Amino acid sequence: MNRVGGLFDRIWSFENLWEAARRARRGKRYRAAALEFDFNLEHELLRLEQVLAAGSWRPGPFREFRIFEPKERLISAPHYPDRVVHHAVMRIVGPELDRRFVSQSYACRKGMGTHRAILRCAELCCSHPYVLRCDIRKFYPSVDQAILKAKFRRVFREPRLLQVLDAIVDGSNPQDPTPWIFPGDDLFTSAERRRGLPIGSLTSQWFANLTLNDLDHYVVRVLRPAGYVRYMDDFLLFGEDPETLARHRETIRVFLQAERLKLHETKSVVLPTSRGVPFLGWRVFPGFRLLRSENKRRARRRLRRLARDFRRGDSSVQNVRQSVTAWIAHASWGDTWRLRKELIEKTTFRSAIRLATLAQGSPGVRR
Repeated sequence: MNRVGGLFDRIWSFENLWEAARRARRGKRYRAAALEFDFNLEHELLRLEQVLAAGSWRPGPFREFRIFEPKERLISAPHYPDRVVHHAVMRIVGPELDRRFVSQSYACRKGMGTHRAILRCAELCCSHPYVLRCDIRKFYPSVDQAILKAKFRRVFREPRLLQVLDAIVDGSNPQDPTPWIFPGDDLFTSAERRRGLPIGSLTSQWFANLTLNDLDHYVVRVLRPAGYVRYMDDFLLFGEDPETLARHRETIRVFLQAERLKLHETKSVVLPTSRGVPFLGWRVFPGFRLLRSENKRRARRRLRRLARDFRRGDSSVQNVRQSVTAWIAHASWGDTWRLRKELIEKTTFRSAIRLATLAQGSPGVRR
């Protein structure tokens, strides 16, 4: 596929930046940074238009915090104006990248997503007896930035666009260390090569897909398994013969070394589909699917925390309703009716006002 040009001027156009600002505020409308940006919206957009057109835009600092579910990870929230720039870039660049992705890649793509990936996994479990489940060790912190930039240059040809994409990558904050050693490395290679993409940026999701796009094409065109599904760094190869899938595993391990990525040795295994395939928080069996035990425990903790916040007055009825409805909708993609019934019945939401009334012993109200 030929390299693409003629995109950069569309990125910094005022109309594109306006739409990017609208998308950036989704879910963050009432946060201080969003309110401050929107208060002077036209001025802020004109400023971004100017620095992008002049080639002088540089990303600001990230706000960092850690989460511990399902595992410890560093989350990096970009400076709010940078969020707008990320949306502006990906509105134009994203469709060109998407055209190059295989249909078996489900992450961060319109019409795809986790639920469609799970449904495809369920279909393949019904028709194939074995699966090779693969996982990449510390994927986001391990992405080699020089290799990623080289991939940009295989897709795009405009120097000014490549300058912006490089600036986004170069502006990545330091990630958790990944001191992997690859064939041909010397003592200084690991320190000399910059690695890592920040988890929490829209661009990181797209760049992660681009990073593994060569692997997707290699698997689909060369290895040609009976079925293939990838969601970020979790991917599945289905087949009839476990020995063939085991050989594919070694072939993929060598292929990823050239990308300076490592397979997770203990999580990359061949399994019979009849035992259930762990994938995206579910255990998928031929004919049915269940939430994994750790996800059930997480759901219980989340509901208890939500009930506690509601009782203290830290969460509104609307927030409670949205959170519970969203979880029920997610859980409904599997065979979870009894689990949903149990969790909802065992969780009681009482407001701070109601408890205060009870404590005062209002007439007609039982303590």
